[in-house]
Amino acid sequence: MLPSEMLSPATREVATVFLRLGVTAFGGPAAHIAAMDDELVERRGWVTRAEFTDLLSATNVVPGPNSTELAIHLGFRRAGWPGFAMAGLCFILPATMIVWTLARWYVRVGQRPEVAAMLLGMQPVVLAVVLAVVLAVVLAVVTHAIWRLRRSAVCCSAVGMCCWRLCARSLCNAMRGSATHICSTRSQLAR
Repeated sequence: MLPSEMLSPATREVATVFLRLGVTAFGGPAAHIAAMDDELVERRGWVTRAEFTDLLSATNVVPGPNSTELAIHLGFRRAGWPGFAMAGLCFILPATMIVWTLARWYVRVGQRPEVAAMLLGMQPVVLAVVLAVVLAVVLAVVTHAIWRLRRSAVCCSAVGMCCWRLCARSLCNAMRGSATHICSTRSQLAR
């Protein structure tokens, strides 16, 4: 039996997704989170927008790299403990190997003027990519928060209307009772 056959289909899917994200996602945690949002909420439907936002909130509470923690949470949600380990390894190892390779390259050729010019030219592009990703994540979170606020407002309005009806009905009954009492008292005094 091959090692890939020993893994469940869900664990293989976790490995495939996070290996691809680990190799292709660049731009830091904001870019990684946006890529996970697009891939796992929009395309694959592993979690809902609300669940994704809750997991993202949980990773902000725990110290450490947010995008890695989110990847591990999502792997666990999809395939349990094997998904937990697979997501962590497949997301972290490619980036580690890429950074290690680039660091070795930079040590060898980083002092050349053409390399310095190339790296200087890449800065605005990287900044634009990171800003676009941050904007996408912020818009998604704000939109989700607005929908939650709308639902809360509708629920509060419904509760308020019910309470108003009960209060108005009680007030009317009290007024009717008072009016009846006043009328009966007047009729007794008139006699």
